[in-house]
Amino acid sequence: GSTVYCAEPKKIVKEDVNYTGIPFNTNTQFSKESTKMASKLAYYGYQYKDHTSANYYIATQMLVWQALYPKTLFYYTDMNKKVIDNPFIKEESEIRNLASNAVKGIVFEGNLDNYTINKIYTLKDKYNLLKDFDLIYKDEGFKGELKEDRLVFHFDKPGEYKIKLKSKPVDTSIMFFAPGSQTVFT
Repeated sequence: GSTVYCAEPKKIVKEDVNYTGIPFNTNTQFSKESTKMASKLAYYGYQYKDHTSANYYIATQMLVWQALYPKTLFYYTDMNKKVIDNPFIKEESEIRNLASNAVKGIVFEGNLDNYTINKIYTLKDKYNLLKDFDLIYKDEGFKGELKEDRLVFHFDKPGEYKIKLKSKPVDTSIMFFAPGSQTVFT
């Protein structure tokens, strides 16, 4: 199943109620900017690659609330309700970096000109986002593929070639509402 995040802090999720779902990016409860950022944080947070620990889930939930309620101060407390330093700073920082780098797009490390025919080249994706893209090319002399964080390619004949990286849809979040219950999204 999908991971679910609470959209409203300090509100209980009631059981045995019927929820209605709408695409998260069409809701009117939150701004388009905040829902877009919350979706990115949720995507790059818990269950993205090796983000499988409870720490990543907690960090992702906190970042989602911060995105949806940018004027609200959020903090962690201990069992005695005393405010403590953020115990998930590492996880939050990594999720934030991935989400903000996704906005920048793909940046390749390496030389981007002067290639030789029939030699295989590899360019590394600086921000490790290639898995979220498809490679599209129409030129017959160019052969390439995406492998994890790398573009591997070669040329069969001389020429000028253009490639296109098409972003896979990231925002497939659904928001669920129920009367008197917590609003959640996937």
